[in-house]
Amino acid sequence: MPRRSPPRSPEPARGPTASARAARDVVRYAVARGASEGDLLDAAGISPEALRDPDGRVQGDAHGRLWEAAAEAVGDPDLGLHLGARYRHDALSIVGHVMLSARTLGEALDALAEYSTLFAEGVRTRLDRGGGGRPAALEFATVDAGTSYLVGASRHPIECLMTSVAAVAEVLTGSPLPVLAVAFVHARPPSGSAAHEAAFGVAPTFGAPVARLAFEASSLRWPGTAASPRLFATLTHGADLLLGDLEAARGDGLRPRVAEAVAGHFRGRVPSLSDVAADLAMGERTLQRGLKAEGTSFQRVVGDVRLALARHHLDRPHATIQEVAFLLGYAEPSAFHRAFKRWTGRTPQAYRSGS
Repeated sequence: MPRRSPPRSPEPARGPTASARAARDVVRYAVARGASEGDLLDAAGISPEALRDPDGRVQGDAHGRLWEAAAEAVGDPDLGLHLGARYRHDALSIVGHVMLSARTLGEALDALAEYSTLFAEGVRTRLDRGGGGRPAALEFATVDAGTSYLVGASRHPIECLMTSVAAVAEVLTGSPLPVLAVAFVHARPPSGSAAHEAAFGVAPTFGAPVARLAFEASSLRWPGTAASPRLFATLTHGADLLLGDLEAARGDGLRPRVAEAVAGHFRGRVPSLSDVAADLAMGERTLQRGLKAEGTSFQRVVGDVRLALARHHLDRPHATIQEVAFLLGYAEPSAFHRAFKRWTGRTPQAYRSGS
């Protein structure tokens, strides 16, 4: 028998997390191929109890370690591709059930983009619907490459996610997804790309800025074979509640993170809702609902941040009022002048002079 490695201490879920269902799916797949569940969990630092909670979370780093341990245990360098091809909607938590009840493939992929943090935090999922001769595409970009396990040592989670998309399309519609191109952020693996070509039907690109799966835009209109608008509405409501719980578990509220993201985008233009939602790896509706639950709105946060930045820049003696107006997204200094007086009762010049 192989020597069992010393167990890692289970770590609390902090930072980007993954669904316990997703971790459990990896364990089940590997155990069915001869791996030891105890060895896998010890190597990852995940407790058996964590996998028994259907709505539980595991730390993202631990999930990444689990993938590596599973790939080594079963001797499969392309484990993510092979597991993803066996699409199981339960592995995607409630998101998989939402997708199955969608009316069209496009509606299902919109739900994937909206709720993807329920099964994997730390990644931004965006659906580009294409059109006008452009293909549709799903893009997966990390929110913080320094903390997200999805672009860390393990390439398996993102490869599993992308092959799952192709698999779910066929489950939902009965037709294979017409993939046109596929790109990954990670480098070409030592095992080569034959497994990727087999999974997607096209030669992959490695070292791309974002992971991207491009396909024919017309397929977004394909009807779902198990479509149920009433069930879809019920399940999305449940997904909304779970997202709210996930936000509440962070402990610091949503508004401070939104304000920080808004401030980072004020460089000559007013940041949009889509800009900030993408930064936080959230759907736009999810972000708006979260702020409403905290008694505010995106527009109010933008206004508060704009005023705070205006005061900050005016306190810098070498910044001209014209420069401050530009930084805050005003086309003309006069518009900034009127807005600042409306906010504070003083003109920018009077504020700066202390009068």
